[in-house]
Amino acid sequence: MARMLEGLDEERFFYYFEEISKIPRGSFHCQAISDYIIGFAKEHKLECLSDDKNNVIIKKTAGKNKKKAPVIMLQGHMDMVCIKNKTSHFDFDTDPLRLEVSGDKLTARHTSLGGDDGIALAYMLAILELEDDDLPAIEAIFTSDEEVGMIGVKALDTSSLKANYLINLDSEEEGVLLNGCAGGCTLHAKIPYRKESFRGVVAKIHISGLKGGHSGVEIDKNLGAANHIMGRVLHELKKTCLFSLVNIHGGTADNAISNRCTAKVTLDLNDQYFIDKQKIGIAPEEYKKEKIKEVENVIRNLDLILREEYAGSDSGINLRVDILKEQQTKCMNMIDTEKFVFFLLNVPQGVVAMSNKAPGLVETSMNLGVIDMTDDAVNMTFSVRSSVESRKKFLADKVCHLIEFVGGDVKVDGDYPCWDVKAESKLKNQMVAIYQEMFEKTPEIRAIHAGLECGYFASKMPELDIISMGPNIKDIHSANETLSISSAKRMYQYVLSVLKALE
Repeated sequence: MARMLEGLDEERFFYYFEEISKIPRGSFHCQAISDYIIGFAKEHKLECLSDDKNNVIIKKTAGKNKKKAPVIMLQGHMDMVCIKNKTSHFDFDTDPLRLEVSGDKLTARHTSLGGDDGIALAYMLAILELEDDDLPAIEAIFTSDEEVGMIGVKALDTSSLKANYLINLDSEEEGVLLNGCAGGCTLHAKIPYRKESFRGVVAKIHISGLKGGHSGVEIDKNLGAANHIMGRVLHELKKTCLFSLVNIHGGTADNAISNRCTAKVTLDLNDQYFIDKQKIGIAPEEYKKEKIKEVENVIRNLDLILREEYAGSDSGINLRVDILKEQQTKCMNMIDTEKFVFFLLNVPQGVVAMSNKAPGLVETSMNLGVIDMTDDAVNMTFSVRSSVESRKKFLADKVCHLIEFVGGDVKVDGDYPCWDVKAESKLKNQMVAIYQEMFEKTPEIRAIHAGLECGYFASKMPELDIISMGPNIKDIHSANETLSISSAKRMYQYVLSVLKALE
């Protein structure tokens, strides 16, 4: 098979990036990539530990010039968020990613790239195979299922680890060194409903064209969240016509801002006719035609409003309705439809609070990532984030209460800790100095709203000095994800320089 990145192989990590891109590694499917990494360790005769969660630890002894240097931990996660374009037939369970190079951009055709956090795996594998007398002892930690509640790192046994410093390679902005992150949890809601059957005109509402994105680092970018917007659309429709919900589906992951949502409803034009009859006074069939035009106009006008509201941030938004035939349908009854629309309209979405300690940093947020309707219930998944533990708990409690208020059940899992900023960090100071020397500018030091596994390492190894970094990766958790090739090269050389210089 031809190598897509053959021209980039002067940087060994691109070879490994392409190799791991051939291996399906969506969350909950880390066995194959874990086996590959274990095989790499055996091939290179490196000490290797693994566990039943598919975590892998590889240890590399110090070069002869660095026997007295501190042990350094490198860390990243194996799983990726699997997003594809609506028209794509790509199968994340079986297909290799189809890498494409265009100028400085590395992408995957019609899917997310997995740069988050494939670049960490590629960096670590390339470094572990180096025979360099100036490299210190390295502990490379490959964790599983980070994107679905940090399952791997939560279970990781750190008792054998000796590192003084941890460089986490799960950041996406060159020139930024992270020293803190939010904690979070995942809510799984199930709202049961009762069915009814009646004859009405079926309408299918589509929200598409949105960018999507990471529900942590991009939650403050005024990106449209299709699942949340659908609540607004259904609320507006309710003002015009009685309807019952037939089905609704939107989003792909709790930590991805939903970029599309589809809802099918049955318009109850017969009952609506009797409500409106004295006002209109026209024949039933003529009334139905006029009411359908009114529904189409409501959607058309709301589309214009949304395009204006998201101009400059998510201007590709598209709202449309397809009017289908009149037929007998089984759907959610009208009372439960009313309750669900109330819930969707009122559940928090996006930024809930900004930080009082760090200007410009999101403190607390909520993302309704997935809606899926089955024969007897609407299932939803939410991501709750906050750098303040009490506010994370309060927001989760608030949403749980709202779910229970409309008759649903909710389960909370994937609760992970925040990573508090250390007042003094020798690692930070040295990494800043090395960056200044290499690039003749000072990196930015800041915390991030997204969750990082650093919080677990900080809680398990309190004396560990931690920084997170990485190259420029844009539009992560979306089919538009792009890795900057030049940035990836620079940051790889930076990591090598840091490893050789740390004291």
